[in-house]
Amino acid sequence: MWGDRPWRGTRWLLQNTMSIWVTGFEAFGALQRNPTAMLIEALAESPPVVGLRVMLLPVCYTTAEPLLEEILATRPRLWIGLGAHPGAGCFELERIGLNLDDTARPDQRMEVRRESPIRPGRPDAHCATLPLAELRDALLGAGVPAIISNTASSYLCNHSLFYMLDRSAELGLANRCGFFHLPLFPDQATRKTPPTPSMSIEVQLRGLAVALSYCLS
Repeated sequence: MWGDRPWRGTRWLLQNTMSIWVTGFEAFGALQRNPTAMLIEALAESPPVVGLRVMLLPVCYTTAEPLLEEILATRPRLWIGLGAHPGAGCFELERIGLNLDDTARPDQRMEVRRESPIRPGRPDAHCATLPLAELRDALLGAGVPAIISNTASSYLCNHSLFYMLDRSAELGLANRCGFFHLPLFPDQATRKTPPTPSMSIEVQLRGLAVALSYCLS
């Protein structure tokens, strides 16, 4: 069963021919069943591209960064981070990672960061290095609703996006990095009051397969 597996920081090295990564987040807070964790499990069991590696990140500032460094050590060709966005009804392709942690929401270790730079002395922001407009069109063409989003917020999703973009630039990696916010699954959305938009795991997996293939083409 899902809950019996030690997923934190575990990588499935499905093939070693390319360094291609997708990360999701563990369950935390109101999301006791994080859709991105279930997507990571499905990608691990049936990878849509050769060379895919996957990882679950903790919802924690201090312990997420060393795991991102493990990914960077493989000199990734592509990294796509996934985060759940309750209320979203489509793939939200994030345009910008801000050098800022700023939310009253605590992480798993109850750390709260307000108006705190992620990496002091580094740029204020980085743009995602995925071809967002073309990728959005490819998703729409495959029947997967998608938009470009101009804010990844200022919590762990944005933190991971900025960290990967900034460290990739610092290391001189000619790679593609980006982040997608994804909807809840229908059974989760219908339990909310009022119900929120949703998207099935089948459609989300199809969208991820399209995105990975397009970004590697």
